[in-house]
Amino acid sequence: MTKYPVRHDGFWTSEAIAERIKAEVLDDMQHGIQPRYPADFSALHDRVDANCYGNLCDGDCPLLAHLDDQSALDVINAAQEIVERWLKGRWETRPLWAREHPAADVPERLTADPELVDISWHNDTHPSFTTKAVSALETSGIVDIRLWVNYAKIEDREIPEIARYAVIDHNLIDPHSCLFESEDDLGGAISALKAATVNALKGR
Repeated sequence: MTKYPVRHDGFWTSEAIAERIKAEVLDDMQHGIQPRYPADFSALHDRVDANCYGNLCDGDCPLLAHLDDQSALDVINAAQEIVERWLKGRWETRPLWAREHPAADVPERLTADPELVDISWHNDTHPSFTTKAVSALETSGIVDIRLWVNYAKIEDREIPEIARYAVIDHNLIDPHSCLFESEDDLGGAISALKAATVNALKGR
């Protein structure tokens, strides 16, 4: 059974190869091998040999028998061009946290939550989020509660002692300002942020 649809002449289509490359790149993003938003195909080479995506370096790749055939190279080049356009499209529409902290790794659950807003800033050590209710008041300094998302790998953190997820009320004095912290409980962090928002806005 072939891994891709093949054309009548026995070559894999560039579109099918491109889809396989995308799937493998996304998997590497999920596992921290690639950043969430590489700027283009050449950026993939910073971490791995990107020419091997799509099983093109596997010994059982049917195209390997035709690498001297220009038509085979054309198929591979066309597939990588498709991936190039896909990566550039993602780069141009990347979220604020990825613009401010390109090396960070923020779970999509945060950006997908309709109650949260990305308030990341490059001068901070890592990305941060708050609720839309808090964001509406933050500029006046009335309420400043944030969910901070530290780098996934401890060795990449500017301050290793800070947990992966931490909810901080910046209007409180330490040690009372940290309302929640965890290395892996994102759901708990989001719940703590929303609960802190409700408590902070009571009676306002």
